[in-house]
Amino acid sequence: SDLVQGEELVGITDKSLHRLDWEKIQQTVQLYRQDWAQCAGQDKLDYLVQKSGDHPSAPLLPHLLTMLLHNQEPVLSMAFPPQSGWPFSSYLGSCGRLAVFTYAGRSLATFLSSPWPVRAGLALQLLKMATMLSKNSLALAIY
Repeated sequence: SDLVQGEELVGITDKSLHRLDWEKIQQTVQLYRQDWAQCAGQDKLDYLVQKSGDHPSAPLLPHLLTMLLHNQEPVLSMAFPPQSGWPFSSYLGSCGRLAVFTYAGRSLATFLSSPWPVRAGLALQLLKMATMLSKNSLALAIY
């Protein structure tokens, strides 16, 4: 695939694959129509690839590309782990389209009948999380 670049930066050349080519992704309709591609650029794509490669599961680039096409949640969890302060579950691994994450607690829907102070506290946490996802050291707005 020309989207994946290796040592010679022309297609798959060896096992040292390390980069996805943003310009070629923009030319590939199936990828460029994805939500994540609307705000991306080479620097953001390099960040996702690097962070995914640092994850214990370390997916190969063709697998990472498949995740970006079909289910971006594992990629986001690898790139923004809770160990770095991000409010996402830890990604444990996947097989096919099945992805496994750590338990992050009860759904917000379970708090609908909770007392007002509990719901207000959760609302405040959500506002703080929205601010963190919009204003961070990576200059990324994550939604």
